[in-house]
Amino acid sequence: METVKPRLVKHRYAEICGVYALQSWESHVRVEYSNGGTDQRPVWLVKIVDVAKVANAIQCYVTHPQLGADIPMEVLWFNTDKERNLIEFLTEPHDTL
Repeated sequence: METVKPRLVKHRYAEICGVYALQSWESHVRVEYSNGGTDQRPVWLVKIVDVAKVANAIQCYVTHPQLGADIPMEVLWFNTDKERNLIEFLTEPHDTL
């Protein structure tokens, strides 16, 4: 009996200065873009980001160091199924996008 793999939706979440942006792709096509204050994130996304923080899956970058403003930006790549259930966190998403 063959196991059917779920269709994955790839997401890139970024957060900087209390603002988030989320981009989502399915089969290499962007299917969603949303942004706003971190207090406006959908519940499913808050849960995934919370788990990512515990799992140490979020990558941190410093933006604008040339301006003397070391502003931290958090970036998270992850896959979900179509119902937005977390499948996995990604460390090298650019290879599979």
